Amino acid sequence: MTAVSLARNCPSIKVSIVESSEIPTIGVGEATQPYVSTFFKEYLGMEEHQWMKECNATYKAALRFSKFNDNVPEDIVYHTFWSEKEAQNSVYNWGVRKFVNPSIPNSNYTRTFYRAHSMCESNKFDPREGEGFEYAHHLDASKFGTYCKKLAGDYPIELIEGTVSEVSTYKGDIVKLQLGSGQVIEADLFVDCTGFKALLIEGALNEPIKDTSSSLINDRAVAVRVPYTNKEEELNVYTNCTALSSGWTWNVPLWNQRGCGYVYSSRFLSDKDAIAELQEHIREVLKTEPPEDSQFRVVPMRTGSRERSWKGNCVSIGLSSQFLEPLESTGLVFVVNQIKSLISSLAGEYPTYNELSRTLYNYESEKLFEEARLFVVLHYLNTSRSDTPYWRYLQTQEVPSDLVALISNIINLDNWDVGYNKMFNQKSWEHILLGFGVIDFSNNLNIGGEALDMDKHLENVTEIIQYLKNLEINNVRETYSLPSHYQYLKDNIYDSDN
Repeated sequence: MTAVSLARNCPSIKVSIVESSEIPTIGVGEATQPYVSTFFKEYLGMEEHQWMKECNATYKAALRFSKFNDNVPEDIVYHTFWSEKEAQNSVYNWGVRKFVNPSIPNSNYTRTFYRAHSMCESNKFDPREGEGFEYAHHLDASKFGTYCKKLAGDYPIELIEGTVSEVSTYKGDIVKLQLGSGQVIEADLFVDCTGFKALLIEGALNEPIKDTSSSLINDRAVAVRVPYTNKEEELNVYTNCTALSSGWTWNVPLWNQRGCGYVYSSRFLSDKDAIAELQEHIREVLKTEPPEDSQFRVVPMRTGSRERSWKGNCVSIGLSSQFLEPLESTGLVFVVNQIKSLISSLAGEYPTYNELSRTLYNYESEKLFEEARLFVVLHYLNTSRSDTPYWRYLQTQEVPSDLVALISNIINLDNWDVGYNKMFNQKSWEHILLGFGVIDFSNNLNIGGEALDMDKHLENVTEIIQYLKNLEINNVRETYSLPSHYQYLKDNIYDSDN
C-alpha cells in the first residue's frame, strides 16, 4: 500500500520494495472503516468492482456488539455508518423520546436514526448513491496484499526478493541494508513495514514503544476460517463482535468463507482454552462444526505506539509503529493515516523532509492512536458483567483520566471535542456512549435554551416524537425493497460466480 501510494502520488521518488518469501504476512485484519475504503480509491486508484472480487470482499454497514454488558436489555449494540443527512440528527431529540418513554431500549437510537441498522437487521445492502453514505468493507487480508503487489506492477517500483540479514546505521540514520544474498541496498529514506518485528525502527534504531496494556489488557488472538452453512442467510453486512469469558470474538463474512477469531487476555486464559472456547462459540453461534485444532492460528499482540514513529531516515508504518486490539477495525486506519501523512511530507517536484516533517508525522500518528485507544476503552468502561475473573477485573480497572475528562465535558458542557475527531466523530461516540449505557441522554434536556418542561413544551415534545416515529418507520420501509447483501454482491461484484 505504501509503495503504490508513493509511486502514484509522488512520481519523482524512486521506490523499491524488499520482500522476503521466507517471512509470512500477519494476514488477519479483515475489516475496514469508511476512511480506508475512500483511501483505496483516492490514493491507490482501486476500483471497487475490481479489487473486491479478487479479495473475496463484502460490504460492511456497521459493527455489532453483544454480551459486553449485562445491563443492556437487548444485548445488542450497533455502531453503524451513516449518510450526510443522518449525520445531522440530534441525539438530544432522541433523548426527548427516551425521557417521555423510559422503557424504550437504547438500541432504538440507531433503529430510529440510521438506515444501516435496518440493513443489518434484515441482512440487506445498498450503497445509497447520492446520499453520502460512507460504508466500509470486509476483505481477505492476504489476498489484498497480493492484489496490491499486482497493482505495484503498474508503476516503476523495483521489487527485490530477499531477507534482510544486517542493517547498518550511523548517527541515528540507517545507511544500508544487506540481504542474505549479499546484495546491498542504500536509500535516502527507509520505510519499516515489517510488522510486530519492527526490524528497522526498533531492531536497528532502538526506538521504544509506549505500552498501553494497562488500559487495554487483551494481548493474544486466535484466528480461523469457517465455511458457510447457508451462505445467503449468513453473509452478514456487519462485523459481529461477541464477548466471551476473557475477551471477545469476531465474525467477518467474506464472500467464500467466514473469518473468525478470539481476542483475549493471556492473564486470564491460556491459548489452549481460548481455542476450545472459540470452537464452542463456532458450534453454538455459527451452527457449524469447528475446524481441527491445527487450523487455529495464535497471534501474540503488542498494544502500544512508538514514541517516535518516524526517527531519523526511518518511517514506521502499520504494526511496526502502533497497534490496538481490533475491536473497532482500527488497524488499516492507522496505516492509511500514516501513508497520507508521509505523502504530504514528500509531495512536490523536489521531495525532501526535515525535522518539521518528522514532528508532524509523529504528532498525527500519536493523536490518532490516542483517540482510538480511548474509544476502544469506552467499550469496557461501564460493563456490568461479573461472571468471570476477566470481567470482574475490568469492573475495577482504573479509568484513564483523559477519558473521564472527555465524558465529563460531553455531559456537562455538551462539548464533543475529543482532541482529534479524525477516526471517530461525534456520531460514533453517541453510538457507544448510548449503546453501552455510559451516558443517559434523557437528562439535562432543553427546548429552545430552556430546561424541558412537559407542560410548557408539550407541543414541541409531541412534534419531536412524531418526527422520530416517522423516521424509524421510513428507515424500515426504505430497507424492505433492497436486495439481500448476498444478492447485491452476486449481481454487482461476483456476477460470474455461482
